[in-house]
Amino acid sequence: VIISAHLNPDGDALGSVAACAYLLQHLGKEVVLYSVSGVPDFLRFLKLPAPLVTDLAHLPFTPEQALLVALGQFHRIGGDLERLAPTLPRVNIDHHEGEGVGTLATWVEPQAAACAQLVAYVALDLGIELQGELARAIGLGLVTDTGGFVHANTSAEVFDLAALLLRGGLDMAALREEIESNIRHERFVLWGELSSHVEFYRDGQIAICAVSQHMLAKAHADREDLEGFVEYLRRLRGVKLSAIVREDAPQSCKFSLRSQPAF
Repeated sequence: VIISAHLNPDGDALGSVAACAYLLQHLGKEVVLYSVSGVPDFLRFLKLPAPLVTDLAHLPFTPEQALLVALGQFHRIGGDLERLAPTLPRVNIDHHEGEGVGTLATWVEPQAAACAQLVAYVALDLGIELQGELARAIGLGLVTDTGGFVHANTSAEVFDLAALLLRGGLDMAALREEIESNIRHERFVLWGELSSHVEFYRDGQIAICAVSQHMLAKAHADREDLEGFVEYLRRLRGVKLSAIVREDAPQSCKFSLRSQPAF
């Protein structure tokens, strides 16, 4: 089985991929992980249970099935797996509405806070205890997608699951330290630059920052160093909606949006 999520994985995507690999290995399956963009620098602390490849030329076996998590459209895989995945029998697990890219099964639960939450339920249904590196992978997804248990998606079910992880021995404080106390100098410089380019609209209710390729190059930063900046803008007093507009190529930009729940 080849396991993948969207390219440029965040904590939930990578945590879900790793957790799924632990489950499949428990069931006696041979697995390989795929990410065309590799593992982001800020997530390198996470131990992976299987090899992660960035292209199909270095697979340890010929995949018979694909497990696609935190993925709603094939184009978000990227690389050569984007072309191979549609030809394989597939299971798809996600907590965002998408195209439903599974053939064997598609399980989408929009009310779930994180894809890792769903993977945890699979583990529990299989009778696998949420301990060790499996618990760390699931915890990473939960912490990431709930903003450290403060976003509006932090439900009672999220806290129930977090309690299970803690009872299983997960050191949540240490995990959050690894996630949050991991800022590169380049990110620090970039955020300082971006802070002087934020524009406000609607009496300060909307904060928008445009991020050019030149600004990234000037700070010797990359896309990963933008992680968290749109949430940072949302925390400014009076701001109800924040956005960053990242230039990826000439005439091609990506929006990241955050807002208050009622806005």
